[in-house]
Amino acid sequence: MTENQKVLEPLRMKIHLEEEKDGANGFDFRLEPKSSLTVIMNLTSEIGTKAKYLNKIKYLCKEGAKLTLIQVLMAGDKVEVFHDIDGVCESKGEFHLIQLVLGGKTTNINCQNDLVGKEGKATIDLGYLLKKKEKLDVNYVVNHIGKKTTCDIDVNGVLKDEAHKLFRGTIDFKKGASGSVGSEM
Repeated sequence: MTENQKVLEPLRMKIHLEEEKDGANGFDFRLEPKSSLTVIMNLTSEIGTKAKYLNKIKYLCKEGAKLTLIQVLMAGDKVEVFHDIDGVCESKGEFHLIQLVLGGKTTNINCQNDLVGKEGKATIDLGYLLKKKEKLDVNYVVNHIGKKTTCDIDVNGVLKDEAHKLFRGTIDFKKGASGSVGSEM
């Protein structure tokens, strides 16, 4: 993206998993100063589909840039999903992650955000509905490195039957991150 570029329409990605066909994707989002982008990813499969899927996302939000990533994961009860997100927000850069997990044999989410510039911001919202023996394993890490950085992590959902969720959330204030704040619910 170029400096000051505001993409008004979301970038939409549809990923449909088929029986016995494992998949992997890698995405690299580099937002130049004062640019903005919203990405919507939908992952689906048919009921009974057996597959594995790996999604690796890297991002960089330069000064004043804003990236919103929305992921809707509607995998069947025999699908294993692995999401790995790793990114950096420079001064006044913002990253907003919205994830909705609606099934999947196992869903593993790892997300690390480094707020390196002054007044960088990360917001993470996760909602989930799991049933039967579905499993969700979540690891969110926000490293506050720059001054006056902010993060908010909000996780909420429902477990039915024998479903299981493991959540790890780390808000780490590094030396020099004076005036930074973080919250986790």
